Amino acid sequence: MATVVSARVTLGAPFIQRFAGQVRLNIPLMNIGESALQGVQITSITYGSATRQSPPNAPIVLGTLGASSSTTFAGRFSDAGLVDNANLLLTVRGSYVVAGVAYGLTVSRYVRVPAAGSFPADELRASLAVTTTPNYWSYALTNNESAGSGQYIATLSLSVNAPVTVTGTPPGWEADTDGSTYVTWVASDLVPPYPNHVAPGATLSGFQLMSPRTSSESTGASLVAWDHAADDAGKVSADYTLTPSRA
Repeated sequence: MATVVSARVTLGAPFIQRFAGQVRLNIPLMNIGESALQGVQITSITYGSATRQSPPNAPIVLGTLGASSSTTFAGRFSDAGLVDNANLLLTVRGSYVVAGVAYGLTVSRYVRVPAAGSFPADELRASLAVTTTPNYWSYALTNNESAGSGQYIATLSLSVNAPVTVTGTPPGWEADTDGSTYVTWVASDLVPPYPNHVAPGATLSGFQLMSPRTSSESTGASLVAWDHAADDAGKVSADYTLTPSRA
């Protein structure tokens, strides 16, 4: 692979937020050239010396980036030790292909550390842990909402880019998948009191995928709550997780 700093690929100005001990960046990657970039993938995101918390240590595959176009991906970092208004270097590394030739990608820009703000009112406080063994990906979700919030997790959705089979579903939940692009688990409860929803402070494991693939990539995952107080759809948490690699 030829490694270059491409003059035709650059970073746009990220949208940056800081709250709950994290700095979150939505990062535009811009192709300002006249050729489409094939097989674009991101393998590393750094922000000064801050510790990256998301995405996991696996590539984000962005696919084709057309000429004079852009796409966006995200990164999350611990804000421990960061100083308000400090300019830190955001560096993104990866690769792409043009006319059958693979190139390395390194693009950077300085991004100012914002002051800490409040946790978004419409975001679910939740997390998703993943463990991998050869051909298997296992997930455990945790509801980090405070007691009495009324937000109970009822859905876990994963984007996938590989052949998969659901091999684990917790009791009281159901799985749905097309076997190659998505997997969704939903609590089976149809009427209150919804005993299989995951309450604030609780963790639920037992979600598992099997794939003939042995490596991972970072893809989107979402946790969706049901608001027990309103008996209606609740808050959502979205992030990356590890799923089987497409190749």
